[in-house]
Amino acid sequence: MSGFIHWYENGWSAARADRTVARIESLGLTLSDPQQQRAGLLERLALTDCAAVDVEYWLDEETALYCRFRRVSEDVVAQEFDLDGLSTVEQHQLVSGIVELFNEDASNTVGFVVDRSGGSQDVEWDDVVLGQPRIVTVRPDTLALPAELVDRLHPELTRLTGRPVGTLTLFDRVNAAAPA
Repeated sequence: MSGFIHWYENGWSAARADRTVARIESLGLTLSDPQQQRAGLLERLALTDCAAVDVEYWLDEETALYCRFRRVSEDVVAQEFDLDGLSTVEQHQLVSGIVELFNEDASNTVGFVVDRSGGSQDVEWDDVVLGQPRIVTVRPDTLALPAELVDRLHPELTRLTGRPVGTLTLFDRVNAAAPA
């Protein structure tokens, strides 16, 4: 099983894509070929002409991070980060950085999942985030969903300790999303 981060944001546009890439780069990651690809990549990441775009970031000369930007509804885009092949230290650094970005911009987030072990990879996270009645049987490390969805569709989560983050309820069993 491969660990992952899925970050669902609404209000997606070319400007949001540009801002998102810049924020990810602020974590110390670089695009595989930033000079040649940046303009074309940002245009593709608006996801107006396609449903998904794969991006490769580099943590260093030997370590790649694969990310997919995927439109899951008219207004929601999922950013999927694959943690496969990263050391425990690299995973921790990346998760901490992405969680920090999430905490800074929770108002545009409609779903956030961190699962370092990949144990919840079979959960249909798109359906859960988009409000389909799916039971969350395997708990990821960190899960943030709109509070209204938790109240209406997820009684299995109400037994867990969650805290409000804007309009979301955050369940964080490993304390990965604790404010710094």
